[in-house]
Amino acid sequence: MSQKNSNNKGKNPSNANSTVKVRNESRAGANNKSAKGKKAAEEVKKKESFASQIVPYILIVVAIFLIICFVTNAFCNPHNELDHGGEKDHIMGYVGYYVCEITIGFFGYAAFLIPLVLFNLAIFWKKYIEDDLIAVKSVLTVLTTTVASALIHICIHASDEDFSNVFVELYEDGAALYGGGVIGGYVGYALYSIANVAGAMFISIVVLIPLVLFLVGTTPQA
Repeated sequence: MSQKNSNNKGKNPSNANSTVKVRNESRAGANNKSAKGKKAAEEVKKKESFASQIVPYILIVVAIFLIICFVTNAFCNPHNELDHGGEKDHIMGYVGYYVCEITIGFFGYAAFLIPLVLFNLAIFWKKYIEDDLIAVKSVLTVLTTTVASALIHICIHASDEDFSNVFVELYEDGAALYGGGVIGGYVGYALYSIANVAGAMFISIVVLIPLVLFLVGTTPQA
Protein backbone atom coordinates (compact mmCIF):
# COMPACT_ATOMS: atom_id res chain seq x y z
CA MET A 1 0.00 0.00 0.00
CA SER A 2 2.71 2.42 0.96
CA GLN A 3 4.50 1.64 -2.29
CA LYS A 4 1.38 2.41 -4.37
CA ASN A 5 0.86 5.64 -2.51
CA SER A 6 4.42 6.63 -3.11
CA ASN A 7 4.04 5.90 -6.84
CA ASN A 8 0.85 7.96 -7.05
CA LYS A 9 2.50 10.75 -5.22
CA GLY A 10 5.41 10.54 -7.62
CA LYS A 11 3.19 11.37 -10.58
CA ASN A 12 3.27 15.00 -11.56
CA PRO A 13 -0.26 16.46 -12.09
CA SER A 14 1.16 19.23 -14.30
CA ASN A 15 2.40 16.63 -16.84
CA ALA A 16 -1.06 15.09 -17.06
CA ASN A 17 -2.63 18.50 -17.57
CA SER A 18 -0.17 19.40 -20.31
CA THR A 19 -0.88 16.09 -22.10
CA VAL A 20 -4.62 16.75 -22.04
CA LYS A 21 -4.03 20.29 -23.26
CA VAL A 22 -1.93 19.08 -26.20
CA ARG A 23 -4.63 16.56 -27.13
CA ASN A 24 -7.32 19.22 -27.01
CA GLU A 25 -5.25 21.58 -29.14
CA SER A 26 -4.65 18.79 -31.69
CA ARG A 27 -8.35 18.05 -31.87
CA ALA A 28 -9.16 21.74 -32.22
CA GLY A 29 -6.61 22.10 -35.02
CA ALA A 30 -8.05 19.09 -36.83
CA ASN A 31 -11.56 20.50 -36.48
CA ASN A 32 -10.42 23.88 -37.82
CA LYS A 33 -8.77 22.23 -40.83
CA SER A 34 -11.89 20.17 -41.47
CA ALA A 35 -14.08 23.29 -41.24
CA LYS A 36 -11.80 25.21 -43.60
CA GLY A 37 -11.84 22.29 -46.04
CA LYS A 38 -15.64 22.14 -46.00
CA LYS A 39 -15.86 25.89 -46.48
CA ALA A 40 -13.48 25.77 -49.46
CA ALA A 41 -15.46 22.89 -50.97
CA GLU A 42 -18.70 24.83 -50.55
CA GLU A 43 -17.18 27.90 -52.25
CA VAL A 44 -16.02 25.78 -55.21
CA LYS A 45 -19.46 24.20 -55.41
CA LYS A 46 -21.11 27.62 -55.46
CA LYS A 47 -18.82 28.80 -58.27
CA GLU A 48 -19.51 25.64 -60.28
CA SER A 49 -23.23 26.06 -59.64
CA PHE A 50 -23.11 29.65 -60.90
CA ALA A 51 -21.18 28.58 -64.00
CA SER A 52 -23.64 25.76 -64.69
CA GLN A 53 -26.45 28.31 -64.58
CA ILE A 54 -24.90 31.14 -66.62
CA VAL A 55 -23.16 29.10 -69.36
CA PRO A 56 -26.36 27.47 -70.74
CA TYR A 57 -28.00 30.89 -70.84
CA ILE A 58 -25.07 32.31 -72.84
CA LEU A 59 -25.15 29.35 -75.23
CA ILE A 60 -28.88 29.80 -75.85
CA VAL A 61 -28.48 33.54 -76.44
CA VAL A 62 -25.67 32.92 -78.95
CA ALA A 63 -27.70 30.20 -80.70
CA ILE A 64 -30.77 32.46 -81.02
CA PHE A 65 -28.60 35.33 -82.24
CA LEU A 66 -27.07 33.11 -84.94
CA ILE A 67 -30.51 31.93 -86.05
CA ILE A 68 -31.70 35.53 -86.37
CA CYS A 69 -28.57 36.43 -88.35
CA PHE A 70 -28.98 33.46 -90.70
CA VAL A 71 -32.71 34.04 -91.24
CA THR A 72 -32.34 37.75 -91.93
CA ASN A 73 -29.34 37.05 -94.14
CA ALA A 74 -31.50 34.70 -96.24
CA PHE A 75 -33.78 37.65 -97.06
CA CYS A 76 -31.36 40.52 -97.62
CA ASN A 77 -28.17 38.70 -98.59
CA PRO A 78 -29.02 35.10 -99.57
CA HIS A 79 -25.67 34.20 -101.09
CA ASN A 80 -23.60 36.89 -99.42
CA GLU A 81 -23.86 38.91 -102.60
CA LEU A 82 -23.47 42.25 -100.87
CA ASP A 83 -20.05 43.70 -101.65
CA HIS A 84 -17.87 45.01 -98.83
CA GLY A 85 -19.10 48.49 -98.22
CA GLY A 86 -22.73 47.41 -98.50
CA GLU A 87 -22.84 45.99 -94.96
CA LYS A 88 -25.15 48.82 -93.90
CA ASP A 89 -27.82 47.37 -96.21
CA HIS A 90 -27.93 44.19 -94.17
CA ILE A 91 -30.96 43.92 -91.84
CA MET A 92 -28.63 43.11 -88.93
CA GLY A 93 -26.10 45.73 -90.00
CA TYR A 94 -22.36 45.18 -89.84
CA VAL A 95 -22.62 42.57 -87.08
CA GLY A 96 -25.10 40.39 -88.94
CA TYR A 97 -23.21 40.76 -92.20
CA TYR A 98 -19.83 39.66 -90.83
CA VAL A 99 -21.20 36.97 -88.51
CA CYS A 100 -22.89 35.31 -91.50
CA GLU A 101 -19.96 35.80 -93.85
CA ILE A 102 -17.38 34.42 -91.42
CA THR A 103 -19.36 31.42 -90.12
CA ILE A 104 -20.67 30.44 -93.55
CA GLY A 105 -17.33 31.25 -95.16
CA PHE A 106 -15.60 28.75 -92.88
CA PHE A 107 -18.27 26.05 -92.66
CA GLY A 108 -20.60 26.55 -95.67
CA TYR A 109 -24.05 25.04 -95.17
CA ALA A 110 -22.82 23.27 -92.04
CA ALA A 111 -22.78 26.69 -90.31
CA PHE A 112 -26.55 26.28 -89.90
CA LEU A 113 -25.84 23.34 -87.59
CA ILE A 114 -24.00 25.53 -85.08
CA PRO A 115 -27.16 26.87 -83.34
CA LEU A 116 -28.48 23.29 -83.04
CA VAL A 117 -25.35 21.95 -81.37
CA LEU A 118 -25.28 25.00 -79.08
CA PHE A 119 -28.87 24.27 -78.05
CA ASN A 120 -27.89 20.67 -77.36
CA LEU A 121 -25.00 21.77 -75.14
CA ALA A 122 -27.19 24.29 -73.30
CA ILE A 123 -30.06 21.87 -72.62
CA PHE A 124 -27.86 19.06 -71.32
CA TRP A 125 -25.13 21.24 -69.76
CA LYS A 126 -25.96 20.30 -66.16
CA LYS A 127 -26.01 16.59 -66.98
CA TYR A 128 -22.72 16.89 -68.84
CA ILE A 129 -21.22 18.66 -65.82
CA GLU A 130 -22.38 15.91 -63.46
CA ASP A 131 -21.09 13.18 -65.79
CA ASP A 132 -17.84 15.08 -66.47
CA LEU A 133 -18.54 15.11 -70.23
CA ILE A 134 -18.15 18.80 -71.08
CA ALA A 135 -14.77 18.36 -72.77
CA VAL A 136 -15.94 15.28 -74.68
CA LYS A 137 -19.14 16.96 -75.88
CA SER A 138 -17.28 20.10 -76.90
CA VAL A 139 -14.85 18.06 -79.02
CA LEU A 140 -17.74 16.09 -80.54
CA THR A 141 -19.49 19.36 -81.41
CA VAL A 142 -16.46 20.63 -83.33
CA LEU A 143 -15.85 17.30 -85.05
CA THR A 144 -19.51 16.87 -86.05
CA THR A 145 -19.67 20.33 -87.61
CA THR A 146 -16.34 19.79 -89.40
CA VAL A 147 -17.20 16.39 -90.86
CA ALA A 148 -20.68 17.59 -91.91
CA SER A 149 -19.06 20.54 -93.63
CA ALA A 150 -16.61 18.24 -95.43
CA LEU A 151 -19.39 15.92 -96.58
CA ILE A 152 -21.41 18.84 -97.96
CA HIS A 153 -18.34 20.15 -99.74
CA ILE A 154 -17.62 16.76 -101.32
CA CYS A 155 -21.24 16.36 -102.48
CA ILE A 156 -21.40 19.83 -104.02
CA HIS A 157 -18.04 19.55 -105.78
CA ALA A 158 -18.39 15.89 -106.77
CA SER A 159 -18.68 16.80 -110.45
CA ASP A 160 -15.69 19.14 -110.45
CA GLU A 161 -12.57 18.05 -112.26
CA ASP A 162 -10.46 18.97 -109.27
CA PHE A 163 -10.98 20.18 -105.74
CA SER A 164 -9.59 23.55 -104.81
CA ASN A 165 -7.43 23.89 -101.72
CA VAL A 166 -6.91 27.64 -102.00
CA PHE A 167 -8.02 29.50 -98.87
CA VAL A 168 -9.56 32.50 -100.64
CA GLU A 169 -11.50 30.35 -103.10
CA LEU A 170 -12.81 28.08 -100.36
CA TYR A 171 -13.84 31.05 -98.25
CA GLU A 172 -15.65 32.82 -101.08
CA ASP A 173 -17.37 29.63 -102.25
CA GLY A 174 -18.45 28.85 -98.70
CA ALA A 175 -19.81 32.36 -98.18
CA ALA A 176 -21.76 31.99 -101.43
CA LEU A 177 -23.10 28.63 -100.15
CA TYR A 178 -21.21 26.71 -102.78
CA GLY A 179 -19.29 24.20 -100.73
CA GLY A 180 -18.25 23.54 -97.18
CA GLY A 181 -16.22 26.68 -96.69
CA VAL A 182 -12.60 26.74 -95.58
CA ILE A 183 -12.88 23.99 -92.93
CA GLY A 184 -15.01 21.64 -94.97
CA GLY A 185 -12.99 22.42 -98.08
CA TYR A 186 -9.64 21.46 -96.58
CA VAL A 187 -10.97 18.30 -94.90
CA GLY A 188 -12.93 17.37 -98.01
CA TYR A 189 -9.87 17.95 -100.18
CA ALA A 190 -7.78 15.71 -97.93
CA LEU A 191 -10.34 12.90 -98.12
CA TYR A 192 -10.71 13.37 -101.87
CA SER A 193 -6.93 13.15 -102.30
CA ILE A 194 -6.74 9.71 -100.68
CA ALA A 195 -10.09 8.16 -101.63
CA ASN A 196 -11.54 10.08 -104.58
CA VAL A 197 -15.17 11.29 -104.53
CA ALA A 198 -16.98 8.04 -103.73
CA GLY A 199 -14.49 7.02 -101.05
CA ALA A 200 -14.47 10.48 -99.50
CA MET A 201 -18.28 10.45 -99.27
CA PHE A 202 -18.25 6.98 -97.71
CA ILE A 203 -15.63 7.90 -95.11
CA SER A 204 -17.45 11.13 -94.21
CA ILE A 205 -20.78 9.34 -93.72
CA VAL A 206 -19.26 6.49 -91.71
CA VAL A 207 -17.53 8.99 -89.39
CA LEU A 208 -20.45 11.43 -89.17
CA ILE A 209 -23.14 8.95 -88.05
CA PRO A 210 -21.45 7.85 -84.78
CA LEU A 211 -20.39 11.43 -84.08
CA VAL A 212 -24.01 12.59 -84.24
CA LEU A 213 -25.18 9.65 -82.13
CA PHE A 214 -22.55 10.29 -79.48
CA LEU A 215 -23.26 14.01 -79.50
CA VAL A 216 -27.02 13.78 -78.95
CA GLY A 217 -27.11 10.41 -77.21
CA THR A 218 -24.79 8.17 -75.26
CA THR A 219 -21.06 8.78 -75.19
CA PRO A 220 -18.74 5.86 -74.43
CA GLN A 221 -17.35 6.15 -70.94
CA ALA A 222 -14.46 4.40 -69.30
